[in-house]
Amino acid sequence: MLMMMMVVMLLLLLLIMLLMMMMIMMMMMTIMMMIMMMLMMLTTTTAAMMLMMMRMMMMMRMMMMMMMMMMMMMMMMMMMMMMMMIRKLLSLFLSHKTATFMQHTSKLQVKYKLNKSRPPNIYAGHEKAITLQPNT
Repeated sequence: MLMMMMVVMLLLLLLIMLLMMMMIMMMMMTIMMMIMMMLMMLTTTTAAMMLMMMRMMMMMRMMMMMMMMMMMMMMMMMMMMMMMMIRKLLSLFLSHKTATFMQHTSKLQVKYKLNKSRPPNIYAGHEKAITLQPNT
């Protein structure tokens, strides 16, 4: 079981690394595009070309954004799945007794919290004074 856990963790790490690499690549691409646009603008004199380039740039940016969003979503999903898996594994690892004990302790804590005396009221005197004022 431990081995399985280790393998899963390793896989997760690899996935994250890959994602990071992809992100970096995206960033690089965007930067490169920017540089290219700048060069084009400097070289070309026609405004039409510039406009076209700008449009292209916008499109590319949109595409990039979409890709990034997708990646993020995927990552989130993966993380959620991993959490679920880990929880299941932990539940399997832990015996029934320990779980029940944990529940009991939590219940006790809650009870104690409920029964604990309230913190001292700072406005105790003032409240009384306000209440005693005659209604005009």
